[in-house]
Amino acid sequence: MKKQKKQLITMTVFLMFLIVAYIGLGAYNDAQEKKEDEENTILITDLAVEDIVAFSYDYNDETYSYTKTDDAWSYDSKPMIDLDESIIESMLATAGSLEGGDFFTAYESLDNYGLDSPQKTINLTLSDGTCVKIQLGDYNDMVGAYYLMVQGDSNLYLVDSTLLDAFEVSYSSLEYIEEETETIESTEEVEATE
Repeated sequence: MKKQKKQLITMTVFLMFLIVAYIGLGAYNDAQEKKEDEENTILITDLAVEDIVAFSYDYNDETYSYTKTDDAWSYDSKPMIDLDESIIESMLATAGSLEGGDFFTAYESLDNYGLDSPQKTINLTLSDGTCVKIQLGDYNDMVGAYYLMVQGDSNLYLVDSTLLDAFEVSYSSLEYIEEETETIESTEEVEATE
């Protein structure tokens, strides 16, 4: 009986050792995979949001243009509209720090990648007068990514849908809407008294 008890304890300790080793190996593999992903990530654009003074993009066959004056953004077609600056800064941060997973330096004509008539074109104007034009082409089902080019850069990049998602908005989606906190508070007061 004593011998069986020792064997059971030894087997339990060995099993616990294997479990800890398995968990440790899994964490190590995850860390290595993350490191490889970071090494394979390419920074396509590196622009500071505060340096962007104007931008435009196409959405639903319309072009939306915005200009920054005295640190405030305005929609060029309707400058009196109050815009939600946080949404605009998020859009510009996405375009300003684009990352891709792969790129090509040798490729056939751009129409093979949907860049002869891109589904999204974004123009950024910097405070020094530099213009950056970003074009998003077709989606490649096999690799699960979109083709992208930046004017002046001969590389053809593969990117996820982050940029497309960020710029799939009309000007009305950027309009600042003041929350009606007084109405909510008065409703809560009425409910509390009932």
